[in-house]
Parts: sequence; C-alpha cells; structure tokens
Amino acid sequence: GSVVLAMRTLRPRPFMVATPQGPQTITVDPASIRPLVLLAAAGLSLMLGLFAGGRWEAWLYYLYATPFGRVDPILGRDIGFYVFELPLLQHVQGMGLLVLFLMIVTAAAAYVFGGDVSLHPVRGLAVTRWAMRHLALLVAGLLLVLAAGAWLRIPDLLTSQSGVVWGASYVDVHARIPALRALTGAAVVGALIAVWAAFSARGVGRLVVAAALYIVVALAGPVYASIIQRFVVAPNEQVQE
Repeated sequence: GSVVLAMRTLRPRPFMVATPQGPQTITVDPASIRPLVLLAAAGLSLMLGLFAGGRWEAWLYYLYATPFGRVDPILGRDIGFYVFELPLLQHVQGMGLLVLFLMIVTAAAAYVFGGDVSLHPVRGLAVTRWAMRHLALLVAGLLLVLAAGAWLRIPDLLTSQSGVVWGASYVDVHARIPALRALTGAAVVGALIAVWAAFSARGVGRLVVAAALYIVVALAGPVYASIIQRFVVAPNEQVQE
C-alpha cells in the first residue's frame, strides 16, 4: 500500500547516459516498471508474513495466557505476563519496526526517483507536499513503534542477566528503567511532532526536531546508567545488588 501511494506521483524522467556515439537521453516511464515494483513488494510482504507466521506458538501462549497469581516486586506485573504475553508483544514490535523501516526506505526511494525529494543547490532539501505528508506519517508510525520497543524493554530487564545477578540490578531499577520511560515519552512526543510536520509548511525542520529528540534521549540513557554503575554500584557492588 505504501509503495502504491509513493508511485502515484511518478512521471516519465529523462536521464543522460554516455554511449560510444556520445551522450544520449533516455526517458524512463514509471508505468513500465510499476508491475515489477509491485511484484517485488508483494513478494517481500509474503516473506515477512511467512516469517511472522513461524512464531505461531507465541500467539498460542498469548491467546491462552494464565495468571500465576504472583507478581514481580519491581513493576507489580503477574508472572504470567513474562511467560505468555511479553514474547508475542516483542515479536509484534520487532515486525512492526522492520515493516515501517522498509516502508520508509521504499517510499523515499520512489520520491527521489520521481523528483519529489531533491537537493537544491540554494534552498537545500526540497520535498513536495504529498511526499512530506506520506514520509512524515511513516516516521510518526516508526517513532510510535520505537516507543513500544522502549516500553517493552522495561519488563525485559527483569528476566535478563545484569552484572552479578539475574533479573533487575541496581542500575536497572534506578537508571535504566527511568531512562526507558523517558525514551518512551520522547518517542511519543516525537511522533506527535512528525504528525504536525505532515500537515505544516515547514515539515522538514520539524521532522529533524522529532528525530533529534529521540536520539538525544536514547543516547543520554546509557550515559546516565554508566555513571550510576561507575560511581554508585562499582565501589560496593555486592551490597548494592
């Protein structure tokens, strides 16, 4: 569907190629390559669907999830969530991230090929209104999926090894979990900015702000965690854990 939308604006474009007889102009008609592009997109979609279908057991675990009747001491979630629900949620988030990344790459390539996205020597990056709307909404979707990924990494900390213990460590509880919550919020705010960019005249600048907000918070989290590990945990790790 995204490829079909991106190819709506394609029009015949002339290209200069070097030949033994000198430079020649070749006009490429998008109508001639549209069936091949759509066939490739359909084939890729089929492969992604088969890959996702290979995790059928995660869906069954989620569908027939049963509470354990005990909760973890950090987040207060029933233990059954980690066994039955979290694996499917992580799988869906990973598939969503891959699909949206492919949608952005293919749409951007189509718009560059069609001239809707170009680099002007004076004005810089030039993007038509239709291309900006399409790409900005895809970026908004990508940021929402990244927000879901940050949120799902919080319970995942409770079932992974960190330092000298299994499960949530001191740094996880006091640094990584707050940082992931901040990253989730930053991604959601960035998605709202991207939606704003889709319907505004200065969309490129606002998209840069949305991406910069997520990147800054994503980089600040590990730095903060490393500071807590170095100056709070490392001097007396056994006691802190």
